[in-house]
Amino acid sequence: MAGRGRERVLIAFVLPFTSFGHHYLVEYMLGRVRVDLQQSVCAKLLALPLTFHHGTTRGDTLSRTMNDVNRAHLALNLLFSDVVQALMRVIMGGALLVWISWQVALISLSLGPALAGVVGLFGRRIRKTAQRRQEKVSDVVQRLIERSHESGVEAIILGGHAKHIDIAISVQFDHATIPITRYAR
Repeated sequence: MAGRGRERVLIAFVLPFTSFGHHYLVEYMLGRVRVDLQQSVCAKLLALPLTFHHGTTRGDTLSRTMNDVNRAHLALNLLFSDVVQALMRVIMGGALLVWISWQVALISLSLGPALAGVVGLFGRRIRKTAQRRQEKVSDVVQRLIERSHESGVEAIILGGHAKHIDIAISVQFDHATIPITRYAR
């Protein structure tokens, strides 16, 4: 029993330091990756011909490229902070389970693939349904844009940032209402 008390104290003191080390390492690595991404994007922009730079505004180009870099940074942050951390938890939990009882670990290991199969099946069904819904919405939006161009009205779809609203309509699709706003030129 005394051995377990020492292990608990050791875990209580080691866990905060490992957590700090993990967060520091992830933030340092993501900071370096962000700087490298920004440098490579700027190098590619500088290598473009002058006709490209004369044809676009600097603010538009800078905004789009930095937005892309920020999105890549957020994706990497998600990968390294959530996915890697979850993987490490599974590995450490499995090791702890083997240490506590190898019989229970063996039962858990045998049930793992079945649970992964069920999660994969439902995930695939959810992705297919979402893809079909997105395709239907894009067809509706494309038809609205084509019809509005035929009538001489330019359609711009924004996430609720409306200026100079001419006509506001909404499309009912399954259980979601998609607001579509038509703007005059």
